[in-house]
Amino acid sequence: MLLAAAAGRFSGGTRPARRYATPFRRSNRAEGTVSIPAIIRFVSTAPKSRAEVTSREWKERSFMYGKLMRSVPKVRMDERTLGNAVAFWSERWAGMDERTRSNVMSTITATLDRFNHGRLHRMF
Repeated sequence: MLLAAAAGRFSGGTRPARRYATPFRRSNRAEGTVSIPAIIRFVSTAPKSRAEVTSREWKERSFMYGKLMRSVPKVRMDERTLGNAVAFWSERWAGMDERTRSNVMSTITATLDRFNHGRLHRMF
């Protein structure tokens, strides 16, 4: 119920970011872990420009890139789903207006951060 309430706070621009984090969530489930800090880190290390998408430096340091492109989940994801996720993060997210992207990031991290401490952290 609490997770549903938190999910209700996500709307508009945050919904695609949640949807296209699916490959990450699947690959982490295959490894046995899905954590709030990892989801926040995944979104936080997304490319901030289209130029960054092809940057070797970004690829080497990005947690997101490692999960989307280098992880091999035990349960294979269909190519269409993976392709949609990669297109979202590399084109739509990277091409998003900086202020809009920052607002979406703030909403995601602020909402999920509630699960990093206090009662919600102990419950989940």
